[in-house]
Amino acid sequence: MVLNQKLHVEDVTSEIKLVTSQIDFWWLPNTDPLSPHTPVHSNSSPHDGLLTGPTPKLVSDLITESRQWNRSLICSTFEPHIASKIQNIILPLQGEDVIRWTLTKSGNFTVKSLYNYLIRSTSEDQGVPAHANGSPNLLKHIWHMQSIPKIKPFAWKCLVDILPTNERLSRIIDIDPKSALCHNGIETSSHLFMHCSFAKAVWYALPEGFILQQPAGIKIDQWFESIIHNPVQAHSSDLLDNFSYAALISWHIWKSRCKKIFEDIEPNPKSTVVEILALKEVMEKCFKEKSEQENGSRIKFSSSTQIWKPPPLSFLKINCDASFLQNNQPAGIGFIMRDSSGGFAGAECRQIQASSSEQAECIALLEAIKWAITQSVQNVILESDNKSICSYINGDKLLSDGKIKVF
Repeated sequence: MVLNQKLHVEDVTSEIKLVTSQIDFWWLPNTDPLSPHTPVHSNSSPHDGLLTGPTPKLVSDLITESRQWNRSLICSTFEPHIASKIQNIILPLQGEDVIRWTLTKSGNFTVKSLYNYLIRSTSEDQGVPAHANGSPNLLKHIWHMQSIPKIKPFAWKCLVDILPTNERLSRIIDIDPKSALCHNGIETSSHLFMHCSFAKAVWYALPEGFILQQPAGIKIDQWFESIIHNPVQAHSSDLLDNFSYAALISWHIWKSRCKKIFEDIEPNPKSTVVEILALKEVMEKCFKEKSEQENGSRIKFSSSTQIWKPPPLSFLKINCDASFLQNNQPAGIGFIMRDSSGGFAGAECRQIQASSSEQAECIALLEAIKWAITQSVQNVILESDNKSICSYINGDKLLSDGKIKVF
């Protein structure tokens, strides 16, 4: 039975009321609501020769004057299972008939309901597991995980496999489908985050030393499930779960890939790890602050957290700091030197005498310079968290206590 050549008898329930005087019906070879039909009066009708009168063409032809189904005509015209469905439809005694869309509870057509139906049909035809591309559990983890807003839609794109990898782009434009990071293998989402040599280097270079040994045919949704339910190796954070941490790492791998393609910046696993750990630290502090505020804690954390940035290539960066309580007690200074990839290049800490915190910070800078000279360092950047000292060195203003003779 079809309205505008689309509505099937199989989809009609007791909730559906039909404009019987205007609707034609056709033979239904299967139950797919979007498949073509065969007219009842065509040569393919399985009941040809069973009718003694004229062949019914409209739904109204199947209804008697007393508003009842003509059961004998229905049974002689349709196959038994279809005839049974038709007779189970309750005919209204009065009022206008309406058409209901069976894919929504309201009965109204929506593009979303049709889209979801087509997606499910396509997945079944291609043999995609029922849990893939939108498992409620996976989607719940993605949209509720502790992360920054950018990472959530990124993780969702990975899950539904719409990330614009070279493999996907090569389907519509002339582009090399190989990996932009390792140039080894086709750049699918699975390859990019699990099997690419650059990605493996990043995972291993993290403090946890992750070693990815996933099967070659594993899909992203299966990998996500394994991270959530069977984490191979947990990390030390109490604020980020394994799934949130894995999404953070994968997002930075994707950023390195994009920088390589669009900015021609050669990816460096160590630099990527530095960026991951820096953002992870900021996220944990923000989440902790939020948690403390929600729990009514009096502990407050600064919202102006500074992220350490690596120096340019061929440069080293020395970060200095000092600890000062009062002028009758020893103060402490320390400095650490790292290269452009965030690698450790040396560090020292000492005990000094100072009359103010600013003087202690100045001594820390001075001792760091002296130490750098002994290390034969040529290109170096000094970094301090004391704004007034940095401003003075740059010629902006004088120090508050005037004790600058240490220089």
